[in-house]
Amino acid sequence: MTFDRSLGALAACSIALLLAFMGPAQAMDTPDTGLSLYAAQSSAAPGETVALAFEFTVKPGWHLYWKNPGDTGLAPTLIWNGTEGVDVAPLQFPTPSSFSFAGFTNYGYLKSFTLLTEAVLPANAKDNVTLSADLEWLACDDKICVPEGGSAAVTLPVDSAPQQHPADRYFAQARALLPMDADWVGGAAIDDGDVRLQYQVPFAEADIDGAVFYTETPSLVDYEAPQSVSWPAPGIVEIRVKAQADVVPETVLGVLQFTPKGDAPSQAFNVEAQSVALDALVEPAAVSKLALDISLSTAVFFALVGGLLLNLMPCVFPVLSLKALSLAQSSSKTAHAKRDGWLYTAGILSAFAVLAGVLLLLRAAGSQLGWGFQLQSPLVVAILALVMFVIGLNLIGAFEFSGRFANLGQGWLERRSGAAQSFATGVLATVVATPCTAPLMASALSFALNQPPLASMAIFMALGFGLALPFLLLSYSARLRAALPRPGAWMDSFKQLLAFPMFATMLWLLWVLSNQAGSEAIVLTLCAALLTGFALWVFQRGGPAATATGIAALIIGAVGLKQIDYADAQGSAETQAAGRMEPAFAETFSEARLAELVRADTPVFVYFTADWCITCKANERLALNTSDVQAAFKASGIKVLKADWTRRDAKIARVLETFGRAGVPLYLYYKPGAGANPQELPQILRPSMLIDLVKDAPA
Repeated sequence: MTFDRSLGALAACSIALLLAFMGPAQAMDTPDTGLSLYAAQSSAAPGETVALAFEFTVKPGWHLYWKNPGDTGLAPTLIWNGTEGVDVAPLQFPTPSSFSFAGFTNYGYLKSFTLLTEAVLPANAKDNVTLSADLEWLACDDKICVPEGGSAAVTLPVDSAPQQHPADRYFAQARALLPMDADWVGGAAIDDGDVRLQYQVPFAEADIDGAVFYTETPSLVDYEAPQSVSWPAPGIVEIRVKAQADVVPETVLGVLQFTPKGDAPSQAFNVEAQSVALDALVEPAAVSKLALDISLSTAVFFALVGGLLLNLMPCVFPVLSLKALSLAQSSSKTAHAKRDGWLYTAGILSAFAVLAGVLLLLRAAGSQLGWGFQLQSPLVVAILALVMFVIGLNLIGAFEFSGRFANLGQGWLERRSGAAQSFATGVLATVVATPCTAPLMASALSFALNQPPLASMAIFMALGFGLALPFLLLSYSARLRAALPRPGAWMDSFKQLLAFPMFATMLWLLWVLSNQAGSEAIVLTLCAALLTGFALWVFQRGGPAATATGIAALIIGAVGLKQIDYADAQGSAETQAAGRMEPAFAETFSEARLAELVRADTPVFVYFTADWCITCKANERLALNTSDVQAAFKASGIKVLKADWTRRDAKIARVLETFGRAGVPLYLYYKPGAGANPQELPQILRPSMLIDLVKDAPA
């Protein structure tokens, strides 16, 4: 508020007070505010805490003020009398309202309200304890303000035994009107004459219809100025309002009130924000327009094409080789090929439905998760490594799923092993495909994660159908199947050869696991693999004793795997650094560091990666980490920021979402002078592409 507005507010308040004390005011309508003091119990024990309530009865057309009255007005003041030895807590104010009078905006109450507090009686209290207080307040209508005051007292008999607080509807209703305490992270800064307040909140923008901030800190904002509400990132709400001050105090207190969509009542919270540098605030990123502007039908089409392209991604190669072997075995049997094609498709769609359902449920509960989230859990990575190990053993001939295993189900699996294998291959293809995001998938997935559940599931199903489509079409084309090599003795050798991609995938997963949970997790997983292999060998022998031994080995292996702390396990710094491929001059990504570099017009290359993302690792090995690219980056003064999403990181997930991505990789280049509008690079990098990208950057 400017000096003129301050002077005007002072004049208005002074005139109102002067009129209040003049004789004619006695003939006018006066507020006649009622004041009562209540205790939540009829007696108390020495040292007990007693809840107290000051009830103000406000006459219609009048109003009283909050702890920060706004442009004009006075907050109620309280002076305790005769309470020696009694420890009294500060007053608790209900959520205020905002109203205007003669061009001034105030915070206060337009109807009766209650202030709550608590008093702790002395430990040596005897007989009766009287709690007495004098209060002063200012009551105003649209013409005049009247200073009022009153006294209130309550006497509590002191009993030697503690008394239980009765269930008092009055106190329960009064507490329900108080703002709830929130320990949210908050930051405040001055930006171009405005106060910007940001809070991390457990709400989604889609569920909130509006918000308003009542500042407890005086002389900070222009109370009359409109407040703008925005969500610069998921889970981050920003209140922006014109500033009165040039700097933000160290701590800004206030009440943040949300209005949910629908018929739900508003919710208010006591919040606190610390003064921070402007670059510490979250800036809205340049969101991919493609991800936001596409329709549902376009998103489904993109998902279908993205699923098709997943078949070309390195993540899926090991499992697709299994499917190729299956097709070669059934190339002359059209009926079997069609059946296997649909079962493979059913396995993919079933796995996609489960993964999508879990992902959507967890995101609805507030988790910042994205595509490939299951591989952010070390326990899941360990189990998947064991699956690859078992498949490899089977392919190389160490054991067969038929034979002794078939006897456990009276030959059911032996008669249907092809069908079961096709379905299981589809499930496995989905699990290992999720670390990859093929071209066009990013926009579709981002769109899906911000749609109602049915629309989201339709997009995920289209993605799964695209992944299954090549083999489904192949199963229907006798001509294409005829082009495949005919079954023969060579297939046994080919089958054994395919075991090695499985073992290689296991090694890759163990490397991921080492970076997630350290060397101890590797040892536990290898022990589980040893026990699993022993159990499979024992099962082959047959007999009750062998079966019992095998089951015991599996149980011991499972107990060992449970020791992997999939929530908080962290490998040592040495373990995490070993074997990771990254530029020697890469810095750890943070939004504050990125904003600092962009403001300084420094060229910045940001790459979002994860150890379980094969595409990411291939790009780093073959392009980003080559000596030519690193020399070009260094010569051009390019700053490189690495955002590692190997383990769950809500901040990185939030940034990915603002760029329309549900997974990694993502590559951004911030050119000097472009501000917060980076150039997005393709998901497959080439050294020449990166060198050409930065050749015009200033040295």
